[in-house]
Amino acid sequence: MENRAYALLAGVIYWFNQDRTLRTPYDIVTTGSVSGLNPQAAVRYRGILVSKVDGVRFDEKTPGQIVIRVKIDRTAPITSRTFASMGYRGLTGLAYINLDERKPDPVSPQNATLLASSDKDVAHIPMQLGALEKLQARGEELLDQVTRLTEAATQALNNENRDAAMTTLQSVRTAAGEFFQLIRTLEPAARKILQLVTGADRTSIELQDLTNTLQQTALSFNETVAPQLNGVGQDLRSASRSAARAFSLISNQPQSLIFGAPPPAAPRQ
Repeated sequence: MENRAYALLAGVIYWFNQDRTLRTPYDIVTTGSVSGLNPQAAVRYRGILVSKVDGVRFDEKTPGQIVIRVKIDRTAPITSRTFASMGYRGLTGLAYINLDERKPDPVSPQNATLLASSDKDVAHIPMQLGALEKLQARGEELLDQVTRLTEAATQALNNENRDAAMTTLQSVRTAAGEFFQLIRTLEPAARKILQLVTGADRTSIELQDLTNTLQQTALSFNETVAPQLNGVGQDLRSASRSAARAFSLISNQPQSLIFGAPPPAAPRQ
């Protein structure tokens, strides 16, 4: 009786623990590596657990392609823009699958539609490179570039190119020596030119000072001497008029020089 009771209890627990979530099958397809991905690995839609990996197999119709069968919760919005990528947990290296949505094309944006799938016609979800795969691919590209650069440097440093480079360096060294010799030859002339320029600057300053002095002298002349000369000119003109009147009187009446000028005539009655 006790064994039957235990068996019944185990059956009840199993029945309650069964997953009754409605799920839709999808195939995640990739041509890359799925190292570390095992059955029952978690499948998350933007971090939310929506499924587990049912199995991993090779695609019989497309050589080199791997198919990962998953059954996703029907409430998850799997659309025509949904894509998968692989991630890894910490130091264990266990892989999981993350689902996300591609951004719409800005040139020709289209509304995403739900991706229909069924047991008879299973829809495909493409897998893109994850962060680790992208880093690995980038590392391989950098390694190829370094290899090509090394080969180019080796080719550039062969005997023929090395001799040509040494000849070019020698020519540059000779030209540089001649250039510096020319500079040393022209240095005395440059110093004389500098002295002439300095003397010309000094002469220009002296001429400017002389011009300022002449301007100040002319201004002082206009303010002081010119008014006095104007007064002297007026006095000379007055004296000249008086002398002219005196000569005219003497010419007309010479006796006035002895008897003096005649009295003025009396007015007529």
